[in-house]
Amino acid sequence: MVSIIIPAYNEENFITHLLETIKKQTYKELEIIVADNHSQDKTREVAKKFGAKVVDGGIPSVARNRGAAVARGRYFLFIDADQEIPPSFVARLVKKVEKKDIDICVPRLKPLHERNLFFVILFKLHALYLKIMQRIKPQGSGACIFATRIMHNSIGGFDESRRLSEDHDYIFRASRIGRFSVIRDVHINFSVRRIHDEGLFISLYKVIKAAMLHVFTGKADEKVEYEFGKFEHNYAKNQSRVIEVQLKNSLSMLFSRIKSKFFRKLSFQKQRKD
Repeated sequence: MVSIIIPAYNEENFITHLLETIKKQTYKELEIIVADNHSQDKTREVAKKFGAKVVDGGIPSVARNRGAAVARGRYFLFIDADQEIPPSFVARLVKKVEKKDIDICVPRLKPLHERNLFFVILFKLHALYLKIMQRIKPQGSGACIFATRIMHNSIGGFDESRRLSEDHDYIFRASRIGRFSVIRDVHINFSVRRIHDEGLFISLYKVIKAAMLHVFTGKADEKVEYEFGKFEHNYAKNQSRVIEVQLKNSLSMLFSRIKSKFFRKLSFQKQRKD
């Protein structure tokens, strides 16, 4: 079974299209989980109408983890609410993963409802960049990540202290103990609404800066201004919560450094064989 996990906040006007494309999938062993951050519109009603399980969400990293916590599938497909997927999308990903024994992968992004040649070229360059970085410092877009349950649990899920580049961090940590791949012949229809809202050059600047900071420093949260207005509700209500998150992250990092990479990888490989 594949568990499709969707973070959402006020996505009533977009999530319907995604859910419709999920229902048209040729691969039928699916469950849909919407991690909703207390939407003010009809996001929850729409999700339930399509038979989705709804749980309380948060910022993307938190929402994905909460969705995964109740998921029953062998595979997790993390996908944003404003995307759309072709009918054979899930079936082709599962086939690729099982044939090549992959633990985590990302598909190629194709601009949704955008015929501008510049956008087409831009997204092709993005796919090439991810393929090159696969051998240097693996990364990918949180708009769509496909991972095994074993992998997700082995790395402890997404780092909930990260408000930006949590997707790059998740993929990088997974790649250190398992097999990661960029699947270029399977694509997702990627929404470019944020690019239109912010402007092309501003969006490009932020994406490139965040990617480079991830490559060279491992974190971009404090150095890139990124609007997460739709995920702000109920996050870090007071300073004590911020301190709690920072302390949790610091202890987690300390534990990770103490724990030997050799034993982590050995444990993961044993689970894969079982």
